[in-house]
Amino acid sequence: RLLFVPRQPHDRMMRLLSLVDAALDPYPWGMGVTAFEAFSLCIPVVTIPSMTTVLQLTLGQYRKMEIFDLVVDTVESYNSIVHRLGNEKEFHTNIAKRICAAKHLLFKDEYVVKEWSAMIEKLALTSQ
Repeated sequence: RLLFVPRQPHDRMMRLLSLVDAALDPYPWGMGVTAFEAFSLCIPVVTIPSMTTVLQLTLGQYRKMEIFDLVVDTVESYNSIVHRLGNEKEFHTNIAKRICAAKHLLFKDEYVVKEWSAMIEKLALTSQ
């Protein structure tokens, strides 16, 4: 079943997101931060970066986790992978487990913390 939900308060959106089997990275806009939130819950996200007109954030997240099964390049393959996620329990479970095992790469990256710290320090020094 496919549900379209209007904008929600964050806590309600997270509760709703926790109930889904998979999320669809919509094109041409993309999920943005919502993909991070889906991955934090080990939820597979199907993405088609070649049709996204804004930042390809979900593709970058999958690159970081080294998971590419749900990154597709045509509408046909997008539809096919969505169908597999919904109908092949073993495929879905395997992907979700791999996301769970790799999501720390998105949320606990010391390099990113150091880069942000350096940038903030540089901005603080140049504003004096």
